Amino acid sequence: MEQLMEKTVLYVDDEPINLELFKAQFKKHFSVLTAISAINGLKLIEANPVDLVITDFKMPAMNGLEFIKEIKKTPPQMKCIILSGYIESKVVNEKERILVSEFLSKPWKKEDILFIVQKTLGI
Repeated sequence: MEQLMEKTVLYVDDEPINLELFKAQFKKHFSVLTAISAINGLKLIEANPVDLVITDFKMPAMNGLEFIKEIKKTPPQMKCIILSGYIESKVVNEKERILVSEFLSKPWKKEDILFIVQKTLGI
């Protein structure tokens, strides 16, 4: 768990309450950055070192998959997770699936998120 404390996770969701809940639940486990939109998330990635991105799928202006496609342009090694209330098989085709490390469903459980974050970051 000590290694996880040194990591930074960016959580992007267009619902302010989800951002607040995520930060409150995980601030003791890893550094948490939050963004209310994909555009805001891209700005945070430019300005901060980020180890992992967790994003909602359905957001205005740019959905989670479009956001991930932008992230993968630079740096391409960024790990990304989609956390959504939508079933991934309905929104992501096979070619796009390789861009995403994991698909998680809302509502989420803290233990599941911690496990997936550790697994995705190789800790």
